[in-house]
Amino acid sequence: MNREVEEGYGSMLEFEMNRAAERLARANQESLRALAGGALAVQRQNAKLYQDWTEISSAMVEESVRMCVALSWAPFYYASGSGPRGADGGDEKGRDLPVADYDQLDVEEVVRRLEGLTAREVEKLEEYEKHHKNRPVLVERMDRCLV
Repeated sequence: MNREVEEGYGSMLEFEMNRAAERLARANQESLRALAGGALAVQRQNAKLYQDWTEISSAMVEESVRMCVALSWAPFYYASGSGPRGADGGDEKGRDLPVADYDQLDVEEVVRRLEGLTAREVEKLEEYEKHHKNRPVLVERMDRCLV
């Protein structure tokens, strides 16, 4: 009988060990799936970050090249009198303004020349003034001319 008990005990021990090994294998499998899923998520995030970085870097390089080219040509533009254009299409030195030599005039001289200008011409001067010297007294006087 001892022998039978020992064999039964050995079988039961083997059975329990197999069950424990199966549980361990399933736990390992679940851990590996979770790890692989997390790694995949991180890989996707890294791919997106790399794509964003590439786009931003390309834009920065393009802008840097554009600025370098513009800076290298600047002396030639200014020497020829054809400087860069302003936001309103007029050139930066005020050559397209209704008052000649506007940038060289003081406030009193500009005020004297406002008489006889159309509302549109005064608006154009005011817009130019606000974006360049922005002299408050002159801007206020131009506003009064438009009322």
